[in-house]
Amino acid sequence: VRREFENTYPEYSTGSGYNHMMYKVATQLIGNFFKRLIEENEFPLEVLGIEKEITADYQTFVHGDPVVVRLTGRIDRIDRVNGRLRVIDYKTGKVERKHLKVNGADQEELMLHGNESGKIRQLWFYKYLVAKRMTQEKGLRLANQVLPSEQNTLVAGIYSFRNLKEGLLEDQLQMGEGTPESFVKHSEEYLQKMLHQILDPAQSFTRTTNLKLCTNCGYKRICGR
Repeated sequence: VRREFENTYPEYSTGSGYNHMMYKVATQLIGNFFKRLIEENEFPLEVLGIEKEITADYQTFVHGDPVVVRLTGRIDRIDRVNGRLRVIDYKTGKVERKHLKVNGADQEELMLHGNESGKIRQLWFYKYLVAKRMTQEKGLRLANQVLPSEQNTLVAGIYSFRNLKEGLLEDQLQMGEGTPESFVKHSEEYLQKMLHQILDPAQSFTRTTNLKLCTNCGYKRICGR
């Protein structure tokens, strides 16, 4: 931890003051995290990617015109434990299992329109990118090895550093039949509907009335929020 602090913030000292406090907090959080991994018997654990950027192209038709959309995400960690390929996102805030709960009947509404479903959509999107690459001809290559879809069970989840007692909070989306191929197929049904909405010239972009959503939005300067 100290080496990472020194490499990231070489001009700051961790020996005193606020920087020392942040260093101690980071050390404690990481220590608690590894203790939890040991308690859950998650070793041996094979780390395949850290802050890995995954890109996939989605080809479709929108209003009769062919469209190729390049989708990209930066995933905190991809690892493999007991034959399970895990797409992991870290959260410094508190996330609970109930925040990822999905009612099958409301899943489409949640995915397409839910204002409070950002974490679910993020896990879905990351999982889709990995599944898409796994099912393509050349496959997904990580850590100098190709990861075929038929040999890896794909899951996505969140580690909440303020709720480590619950371990990895896995997504609860009900898509497909448990294989990457069926997950991609069902995911692209949602993507198709999303793109129709986004690229429909008859639908204007409107500012949300929920200002909480604007707090961490990278585009708030554009809309004046």
